[in-house]
Amino acid sequence: KKLIYTSSIVTQVKGFGKKGEHITADTWADPESMDGYAKSKYYSEKELWNFYNQNKDKIDVVTVLPAVVVGPVFGNGNISSMGIMKEFLGPIPGYLKEDSVFPITKAS
Repeated sequence: KKLIYTSSIVTQVKGFGKKGEHITADTWADPESMDGYAKSKYYSEKELWNFYNQNKDKIDVVTVLPAVVVGPVFGNGNISSMGIMKEFLGPIPGYLKEDSVFPITKAS
């Protein structure tokens, strides 16, 4: 059995990290400096690895830590990945509004 878990780069480093910092599988960010989203990713991934360490003989685990997620936006909140795209692309007409170049998907 295999489990692929999507986490986030925020579990390992806050922002861009320190100059010259080498990030490895053993690197963990400080949860005291995290917002609610980052803490939820941090603690859920820590729990995943605790589970794995107790069940190594029963399951293989891999985590994916995306740094930027690009795609449809659910809702109209301030989403960090969208902010990064805005920085790359410059002003986006209707940023996070109905006429944005990034489509907003309405939950039904």
